[in-house]
Amino acid sequence: MSDSSDEFFDTVRNEFLPYIEKATVGLVVVQGEEIKHNRTGVLYRIGEYHFILTAAHGLREVIKNNIPLYVTTNTPGIAPIPIVRGIFHGTEVDGRDFTAIRLASDEAKQIGFERFVMHNSVAVNIEEKCGWYMLAGYPREWSFRVLTPTNVCSDMLFYLCVPFTGTHLAKSSYDSSVHLSLSIDQQAIEVATKESEELPGLHGISGCGIWRVAWSDAELQRVSPACLVLVGIQHSWNSRRKYIDATRMEHVLDRILYDYPELRPPMSLHYRRGGV
Repeated sequence: MSDSSDEFFDTVRNEFLPYIEKATVGLVVVQGEEIKHNRTGVLYRIGEYHFILTAAHGLREVIKNNIPLYVTTNTPGIAPIPIVRGIFHGTEVDGRDFTAIRLASDEAKQIGFERFVMHNSVAVNIEEKCGWYMLAGYPREWSFRVLTPTNVCSDMLFYLCVPFTGTHLAKSSYDSSVHLSLSIDQQAIEVATKESEELPGLHGISGCGIWRVAWSDAELQRVSPACLVLVGIQHSWNSRRKYIDATRMEHVLDRILYDYPELRPPMSLHYRRGGV
């Protein structure tokens, strides 16, 4: 990057990160008297319907065994919010690994209506062979650093990455029409200090959002909040080959439309970025 990259990182810290953090939640389970971080989710709204988008793997067992599932907003003084009447729609077929949890209105209200990403902040059919992307999720190792009867606080991992150009495992279900694949290395550079830092294992970020920040290096110099869009839901990580895969948002939206065809009109509208 050029010397003006500091301006770019200032924009990311001051304008992108607060927006992404607001829309990102932790999903925890309660077993016995123990609270366990389970995965990450993204808040999404279309019309008057509110969803948590997350990965599907392992969630079926939670539902089948009636294990209490809660949302943590990482907000001081706000206790984990139980998902009692959530309706789960998801799949793990043909490499599509995602779940859309439709929330009851009172559950969405408890989380905070203002936290949900609107449909104009979602992008589909993007070409991932170029550009910069951001992953934002809660690693299990960074969860529950502060735990009180009324609050669960965790540290979020923000990671700026580029498309993965290596080779996937032969047994991988990777399909470029279904997935986004991005490079990630646990030996990373911390933006504030410019020093190398060893990241934790990425277990626990499953279901986190993948956000496109810019199409090219040149565009980095003129990024704004209008550039930031949700493009995928992460579901897997290969630490040896250093990549993560995510299900493209078009497949997530297709499933929502299959279950809620009444949402086709609002989903078909073309919104100006930053509008309703």
